Amino acid sequence: MMLIKTRLFLKYITLVLALVNPCVSLLVAMDCNVIATGRTVIGNGKISGKACIVESLNQFNKINVGDIVVASTTNQSWDEVLKKAAGIIIEDGDQTSHAAQFGKQLNIPVLMGVPQATKKIKDGSSIGFDCETRNIYTMTDIFNGVYVKPPKNRLGIIKKPTLLFNINNYDDFSGYVSQSNPKSSQLKDKKLKDKKTITQNESSAKGIKVTSERLQQDIPAIQEYLEYTKKEIWVAKRVGKWAAMWRISSEAYDSIPFEFFAKEEVIKQAFRSLANGADYIQETKEKFKKEILKDSLEIDDSKIAEFLYKNTVNNIGVSAELQKELIEKPVKLDEKVQNNTVNRFDYVYYTLLNFVTRYYLEQELKEKKKH
Repeated sequence: MMLIKTRLFLKYITLVLALVNPCVSLLVAMDCNVIATGRTVIGNGKISGKACIVESLNQFNKINVGDIVVASTTNQSWDEVLKKAAGIIIEDGDQTSHAAQFGKQLNIPVLMGVPQATKKIKDGSSIGFDCETRNIYTMTDIFNGVYVKPPKNRLGIIKKPTLLFNINNYDDFSGYVSQSNPKSSQLKDKKLKDKKTITQNESSAKGIKVTSERLQQDIPAIQEYLEYTKKEIWVAKRVGKWAAMWRISSEAYDSIPFEFFAKEEVIKQAFRSLANGADYIQETKEKFKKEILKDSLEIDDSKIAEFLYKNTVNNIGVSAELQKELIEKPVKLDEKVQNNTVNRFDYVYYTLLNFVTRYYLEQELKEKKKH
């Protein structure tokens, strides 16, 4: 009983001091728990506020003045909404990252290199972080908002970004084997019990064997992978070719399938035929490993983009003359799809198979690194 009274008294004294002097240390609070620790920090002192988890660009409207924005990474498209933030926490990045440079510009503390921050921090919870220790803390409700330092008055009007594509949810294709499989209707309502994409039996040096059944089982994981991929494609289009070329080659950028997400119904149709492409995926994966990857455990983004793009061109059923043109000028493919010179379904289908090929390559490499 005495201990409880003492804790309540200390809380009361701390709150009074905080209201009188906002510079009182954030960490005087008795009920602070360390959630995670960052690797790099921009700024000084301590900050607290409501955690706002932003995992996609269509969640920008969640951010309110004084929030601590938590994201996997940021880029220039975030500038306007981040002006509302009292602090920023990102899972990746260093002193040269966009978040770091933005934090310096507006004098906003930024904590970087916090693995799984968007998972460890609860959306809407009261948190704080200390720039000196790089620790992130949970805060009791009594301290919520007391120490928040509003950002400078440079907000302006928030403009909702125009998305390159807008797919909220794919259909549940976990029951499809292929359009031509007579058992597909019986399997359609079957629910996936285990979403794991790698089993212990598949961690051998031979890697993953892609089959129609395997594709059927992995549909949910592939859908998640596509959600991540479409964010990368949107960012690449947003920042532009020359800004993106620090990471990938000019040819690889030109081969990015920006038109892939333009028609949702075509993607759904391609998913229903996905299992028919098992042999293509397996053969393409093994060919890339043999000719390009060899003994490396890291995928070169430019090399795989160029490799898969050429496979697409060779399979979409165009003339030899057009094939040559598209190989020489990859940026032309999206234009040909838009004006119906190239069949959209073929384009989307083989692009989907390429995404899935890369997905399984990455899964294999993860397993090899473990062993």
